[in-house]
Amino acid sequence: MKRINQIGIIYFVMFQCIVFCCDCNPYPPPSEEFQKRPVVFIGIVQSIIQVDYYNTVTLTVLKSWKGVSSNTVTLKTANNSGACGISFFIADTFLVYADTSKDIIYTHLCTRTKNIARATDDLAYLKTLGIKNIEGLNGVNRRPSISCYPNPSNPSTSIRFVLNKPSFTKISLFNYVGQLIETVYEGDCESGVNEILYDTSRLSSGVYVLRLTADKVSLSTKLINLK
Repeated sequence: MKRINQIGIIYFVMFQCIVFCCDCNPYPPPSEEFQKRPVVFIGIVQSIIQVDYYNTVTLTVLKSWKGVSSNTVTLKTANNSGACGISFFIADTFLVYADTSKDIIYTHLCTRTKNIARATDDLAYLKTLGIKNIEGLNGVNRRPSISCYPNPSNPSTSIRFVLNKPSFTKISLFNYVGQLIETVYEGDCESGVNEILYDTSRLSSGVYVLRLTADKVSLSTKLINLK
């Protein structure tokens, strides 16, 4: 009888694993994961609500690369790791890679979503998506300028600008009535031609203004976004 019970337990555990166990392929490198997932951001967990077999998690967005246009994001994940759910904790900061289905954002253990403290490799890659100095001053018109291509943009555009000396630079996006939408970049830049890839997929269709300020330079260019 004891033997039968042991066998029954083994089969029960095996059945549970077949139905619920999360089996993911090895994680892709950060560059592939970034291209694969439509939503990528860093956020602080504000609330976790369990509904049936899922947790509904709300995060305050600290930085977004793709797919986020608001200050908060609500997403879903299974409420146990056996079903590929991710364990979020209130007040912890997470780097989130997520998928979408209709209007639902969801994440799971088969993504590279993790606590920011364990996201060193991912953050190193994401940092490379920032400003790139693609040409020094040799042969470059020293007159500061800013442009973007493609324009109209969808779902992204490359912002290219020229600086005549290394400068602390800020690039801001405004709507056409002068309201600040977001700061696209803020930091040190080299002299010469610099470029940044800007994700416009989260912007509404319309006309915007990109404004560059660096040292004593202030320049603007028009950006049109089409859905």
